Amino acid sequence: MKKYLLIPVVLFCCSIYAQAAEMVKGKILTDKDTIDVTFKIPVFAITGDVNYIKLQEKVKYMDASGNQCVLKPDQAVEIQFTFKGSKVRMLSRYKSIYLGSMFSSNEYIFLQLLVDGGVKLFGHYRRQSSGGMYNGATGMYTGGGSHVANDYILQKGNGTLVQVYGGSFKNEMSDYFSQCPALAEMIRNKTYRIRDMEAIVKFYNTSCN
Repeated sequence: MKKYLLIPVVLFCCSIYAQAAEMVKGKILTDKDTIDVTFKIPVFAITGDVNYIKLQEKVKYMDASGNQCVLKPDQAVEIQFTFKGSKVRMLSRYKSIYLGSMFSSNEYIFLQLLVDGGVKLFGHYRRQSSGGMYNGATGMYTGGGSHVANDYILQKGNGTLVQVYGGSFKNEMSDYFSQCPALAEMIRNKTYRIRDMEAIVKFYNTSCN
């Protein structure tokens, strides 16, 4: 009986990550050129949201001759497209810290640009799972879940990437932005928390540079 109770949970978790794709016009930016293409953007079948986990590693596109091509992060500086009314910029960055799939051999990764400026804020996406639990009173299992987690990544100028961690946020980020005492103090006194990363970076870029 217990085996059958797990089947719907497994099917549901698999369906969340079912793959689909949408054809979207966009641009590939290289060191020398800007190329107009039609991207084949991976999306989650149920939600219709962009599958950034997959897009970080590569993107398929149609060139001007109608040929299907594959672009990896080491072949471009940036890709741009508009999805559901929002402009998306994915910048190629060298993996100076561990990012992406452990099975990927790419030394570069596309990261979604959230805030541009002297300090850039990127979004890095990964799949996060939680295991199921056994209830001894009922003799039943409750299924685990799976969702897309977003990690914040910072970069000053052309420097190395820095990942933002929740547990050490106050100390690490007040030190990272120590050149701006007013901002560092707002981080220390919890005026700004990790959920405010976009506001933090915008404040630094507009008021501290």
